Amino acid sequence: MELNDFLVVINYVLLAILLVVLIVLGLRLIRTLTKVDVLVDDVTCKSNKLNGIFTIIERSTDTLDLVSQKFLGFIKNIVKSLFRKKGDEDNE
Repeated sequence: MELNDFLVVINYVLLAILLVVLIVLGLRLIRTLTKVDVLVDDVTCKSNKLNGIFTIIERSTDTLDLVSQKFLGFIKNIVKSLFRKKGDEDNE
């Protein structure tokens, strides 16, 4: 019975060591997750500040696109009217 008692004691000691190691790892994990949470909050705050800039850029590009479409439509109509007048003169 002495060997069985010895193995039981070793088993309890190893389980106690394992429990202490798991508690230490859990505490470190909690500290790490706290740091990650602060970092994510900081990144979110900075990205929200950039959203205004991206909105301004998007509106500017939309306006430039609209202006360029109007300008190209105007040029297209001028060219179309020039060719139409030239074709009409050839028919007469």
